[in-house]
Amino acid sequence: MNINTFNSMQLTSKVEYLWDQGETVFSKIVNFNRKYAVMVFKVEGFYASMIHNRDSKEYISSEAFQECPKILTLDGHDVEIESWEED
Repeated sequence: MNINTFNSMQLTSKVEYLWDQGETVFSKIVNFNRKYAVMVFKVEGFYASMIHNRDSKEYISSEAFQECPKILTLDGHDVEIESWEED
């Protein structure tokens, strides 16, 4: 799969694909008036973010990137990404 194909998928399909095919390289719980789980996966040569609203129990976004993102913005707040991958 390539980035464009992934980004054109429905959110539920992205979530299923990441849980089935991805390797988690970052995960953090953040609280910006709501609790969110912010995750980054490595999958087939690209990276993809996945954000889960812990209060509503819903996945709210997922987007693919060529490289591991350094910062994701959520509710107007920056979340610094610190990958677990070794350089």
